[in-house]
Amino acid sequence: MKEFTILDGGMGTMLQKQGLAPGEHPERMSMEQPAVVTEIHRAYHAAGAEIVYANTFGANARKLAGSGMSVADAVTAGIHAAKAAGGARVALDIGPTGALLAPMGELTFGEAYDMFAEMVRAGVTAGADLIAIETMSDPYEVKAAVLAAKENSTLPILVTMTFEAGGRTFTGCPVAALGVMLDGMGVQAVGVNCSMGPEGLYPIVEELARWTSLPLIVKANAGMPHPETGAYDIGPDQFAEQMARFPGLGVTYLGGCCGTEPAHIQALSEKLAGLSPAARAATPPAALCTATEAVLLSDIHVVGARMDVAGVDADDLIDLAYDRMDEGAELLVLAADGADADGFASAGCALQAAVRLPLVLDAAAPAVLDAGLRAVSGRAMAGPVADMAQLEASLPVAAKYGAAVWVDSALDRETVRTLADACGVRDVVTDSGMDGASERTFVRI
Repeated sequence: MKEFTILDGGMGTMLQKQGLAPGEHPERMSMEQPAVVTEIHRAYHAAGAEIVYANTFGANARKLAGSGMSVADAVTAGIHAAKAAGGARVALDIGPTGALLAPMGELTFGEAYDMFAEMVRAGVTAGADLIAIETMSDPYEVKAAVLAAKENSTLPILVTMTFEAGGRTFTGCPVAALGVMLDGMGVQAVGVNCSMGPEGLYPIVEELARWTSLPLIVKANAGMPHPETGAYDIGPDQFAEQMARFPGLGVTYLGGCCGTEPAHIQALSEKLAGLSPAARAATPPAALCTATEAVLLSDIHVVGARMDVAGVDADDLIDLAYDRMDEGAELLVLAADGADADGFASAGCALQAAVRLPLVLDAAAPAVLDAGLRAVSGRAMAGPVADMAQLEASLPVAAKYGAAVWVDSALDRETVRTLADACGVRDVVTDSGMDGASERTFVRI
């Protein structure tokens, strides 16, 4: 049984060596000089890469606007150039849109989803073997990309974000939130790319391993570029030596990012030949997260009284949330009583833009619950579920978004667990305590 999957190295820096001008769309090289791109992929495969990332990183409608290239043409050319190299599996490479999503920016979640979905459909048609979502900094944008991949293809999905030295992305997302959000969303592996060299990434990956049971990915830079020459400061042997620490954390997908070349991947492949990944815990702790915070359910003891959405405008809802927080709430319950799907989704978006506490979405109708879970960033919890009929309706929706589920303590635990396992929902919890903002203890079933 093969223990590691070797990924390729940097594409942008390799294209620059082949004449890519500053500010030029890299995707144009796939269309106008496909043999050059194919040779880069071939060199990476010869160095040991089993998965190569197609030259499609920026092939979304926003970045290609005004270039004269369509998304379909750029994606198709990129996939075909990679396929022509032969041997390795080809990933449709999806990078960020280049715009901030609301509430930080003006791009809506739906608009981002549509851009990613267009890329995914083109990638499927062109023959991509899997999808690699990389260099992301906003978990909300990650969620849009993952849903676009899941809902428009059946391909395996790899996801990596880029972090700063302090362990957060530039939008403020902590490492823990990445693991918590993606652990149940149906992706095949999760990790980090770009950011910095292997040594700088080590504590970030060490933290990530605590929060997810998914296979881990590391695609590190070859150190940092020189401010004047642009040359990266870690050579192939040093890169391989530093990357060799990651199997000790259980990492199984390893490759390079900016500044790495086929020689780096060759050295890494040879170094890994004598190593094995460490065993990891099969089940991470039950947790929720927002875009900027992650919290263990075992650390939550005060749940705010339900906040009904129907007939309440966004400002009043936010004021009510602050009242709950003043009362000591560590978890907010948003109730859909009387609200339709659009109203419930809008309320969730408004609330997450104003407060950092994780959310419980209380909606008996599956379509309304679906809209709410889709709209919020991070990982929310569905519930509280009062009976088996509601549980059977809620579990498939929770599974789609990787949400946790809160059930009434009176429900039979064995039956609850059986139903949850059948739907693929791991984190089903019950609690002790009374209604309202009262002391509780959450326990995983």
